[in-house]
Amino acid sequence: MKRKIIIINRSLVEAGAEKQSVMLASILQKQYKVTLVILYDIISDVNRETISNNDLKVVVLNGDSLFIKAIDFYKLLKTNKPHIVFSYLASGNLFNALIGSISGVKYRIGGIRNAELSSKKLPFERVFHNYFLTKTISNSHSAVSGLSKLGFKGDKFHVIHNAFELNQSYILRTENNTVNIISLARFVPQKDYFTAIEAIKLLSSKMESIENKVVYYLIGYGEMEQAIRDKVKELGLEGLVKIIIKPNNLVDYFKKADVFLSTSLFEGMSNSVMEALSFSLPVVATSAGDMEYLVKDDFNGYICDIGDYNQTSDRLEMLVRNYDLRKAMGEKSYQIISENFSMEKFRDNYITFIENLN
Repeated sequence: MKRKIIIINRSLVEAGAEKQSVMLASILQKQYKVTLVILYDIISDVNRETISNNDLKVVVLNGDSLFIKAIDFYKLLKTNKPHIVFSYLASGNLFNALIGSISGVKYRIGGIRNAELSSKKLPFERVFHNYFLTKTISNSHSAVSGLSKLGFKGDKFHVIHNAFELNQSYILRTENNTVNIISLARFVPQKDYFTAIEAIKLLSSKMESIENKVVYYLIGYGEMEQAIRDKVKELGLEGLVKIIIKPNNLVDYFKKADVFLSTSLFEGMSNSVMEALSFSLPVVATSAGDMEYLVKDDFNGYICDIGDYNQTSDRLEMLVRNYDLRKAMGEKSYQIISENFSMEKFRDNYITFIENLN
């Protein structure tokens, strides 16, 4: 008889944790009886397609308030009697820790997906982790190290890196007169786009000595959009920096890009950098989170100090000037993502974790 597993998340919007939860359900489906539970009926087209292709069961909790939804989740757990409940993010961890404990779920496995937690969430997550959850899975060693210093029990963490569903082959780019640099992330302080823009400004000052023209595509959305636009205007970069909001053809931007840039202040395991590797791109990134597992300095890109736009600009210049270097590093990026972050490795890591719970 297949063991029952529930995976609970707030919703299934098109974001990293939500995508990973759907991927987890799909890879465990063959070996276990899996149900995806969400608090709110919000499912992105991409996740809906994965759910349909894998015939996954999805349950939306009833009720307009968290209290009513908690009662519905309690009834679901008492009826289905799952062996394990996996949760993602704060609201999922809340339901897993408290309602899972009350209903007698044997293994309650929480999830923390970022290297830092907000001051509002941190004390609650610490209580859930230390006293109510059996284990917490993090997608980065840096998160475990940082949170352990803030009172989280280190021995209750287990690290499993994100998986990446590789749907394309290696891309060999031709040499063009324009070198396209691309960034993809939400427009929030964590991503430190001001450092990226300052690095591009410094790079532009060297343009006369660089044969190739450079264009920087800044793709995303979020609370800092206007501040970013103001910064671009302040530095006189309107012709060099293209701000793109939620494009429908994101794949096209990755395919025509030559270099990927990430200037995050902190990260868990960066999904956008993983995507860049899958498109055979060299990466210039800060030493945030577990970036060292994705970007090997001077191998498939460069690791820069956080907030150092001078160093970032220098590394970008090296790649802009040298097509052969971009090509060689892009090939190594594809090698890293295909060998180290496959769905098969993700599945094996989770199955080993589950079997060792016994």
